[in-house]
Parts: sequence; structure tokens; C-alpha cells
Amino acid sequence: MDNFLLIAIIVIIGIVVSVLKSPQFKGRQGEKFFSNKFLSQLDPLNYTLLADIMLQNESDIGTTQIDHVIASNFGVFCVETKAYSGWILGRESDKYWT
Repeated sequence: MDNFLLIAIIVIIGIVVSVLKSPQFKGRQGEKFFSNKFLSQLDPLNYTLLADIMLQNESDIGTTQIDHVIASNFGVFCVETKAYSGWILGRESDKYWT
């Protein structure tokens, strides 16, 4: 029984570590950090905030997701949040950024 318990603990720890290192988990944490740190400071009388917007993409016949949309008298801003460190390179016409 002791071996079974040890194996179960190792498997559970492996699953938890895998989830914490997954791009999806890191992405959600980055979005939450950005929202809590920066977007929460915007005056709600002047800014309307929308999060996790799914749009139909007619060119690919699929969907695309926008992390944050900020609408105000100053303009409409779309924010894609990434929990990366270092440089992000790409042009608006590029399908993939590096």
C-alpha cells in the first residue's frame, strides 16, 4: 500500500506541475495580472472594459479571441496579453509573431 500511495502522490504532483507550466494557464495568469494591475485603475465613467471576446473570422472560417477591448472617448483599444519575457517581433500582416 505504501508504494501505491507514493506513486499516487508522484502522479498528482506531475499533473499539478504540468498544469502550472502549460501555456493556457500562464496565458490566463498574464491576462488576470494585466487586468488587475492596469485595467482596474481606469475610470469606469470614461472607459468600458470587455474581456475574452470571441469573434468569427470570415477569412479562415474559424474564430479569433481578443483578450481585452477598452472603449472610450479616446478610441477603441484591443489588447493581446502575453506572459512572455524578451522581445516579441512581428508585423500586423504576419500570420505568426516570434
